[in-house]
Amino acid sequence: MLKSKVLDLAMRGKLVKQDPNDEPASVLLKKIKAEKQELIKEKKIKKTKPLPPITDDEKPFDIPDSWEWVRLGDVSLITTGNTPSKNNLIFYGGNLSFIKPADIQNMAINYDTDEFLSKEGEEKGRIAHKGDILITCIGNLGRNNVLNKKAAYNQQINNISPLILNSEILHFFMLSNFFISSMYRLASATTLPILNKSKLASMFVPLPPLNEQQRIIKQILKILRGISND
Repeated sequence: MLKSKVLDLAMRGKLVKQDPNDEPASVLLKKIKAEKQELIKEKKIKKTKPLPPITDDEKPFDIPDSWEWVRLGDVSLITTGNTPSKNNLIFYGGNLSFIKPADIQNMAINYDTDEFLSKEGEEKGRIAHKGDILITCIGNLGRNNVLNKKAAYNQQINNISPLILNSEILHFFMLSNFFISSMYRLASATTLPILNKSKLASMFVPLPPLNEQQRIIKQILKILRGISND
């Protein structure tokens, strides 16, 4: 309960003080858009249809004036995983961790997976890199964590690569009750909840100024360490 309260306060800009000297998130957002345009120009990513702006009526709660409401797809690149063919044994048995939903816990990722990809498998798989966030999008939605090394991941997982902003701030915001409940609300209405990549990209997150992101992360980690030491 305490952890969810901490994350809720963090998302609303109530965990640390705002500093009027911080560059506002509106400027950060312009830099992120420019970064995305540069990646498109360099043909590193494909141009995608712009996500609709967030109207005032859609904003779920108040945030500080220096923050911005954004869609997840506006501030990151999102990719769905896959599984190289099990019929071709050459794709397996190497050194690259092949992450499945059970390997993702909210405070750790298991890299000692039950399957590893070979060099050939790596070419067929989807690869995430250090600093990317893997999030479960089928069944138990929303478990996520930041990678500390390269790994492959299956189709029940989406990879979020933040642009400029801090990976950990997104990781913590996506662990909040607000974000997880939004995932379930948007998921397909079947016995097994599924949230596809485009719906994930459309989800809202508050965006603090870059300097404030660092202060929020520091404070969250300090409080979580205190909780675990109790």
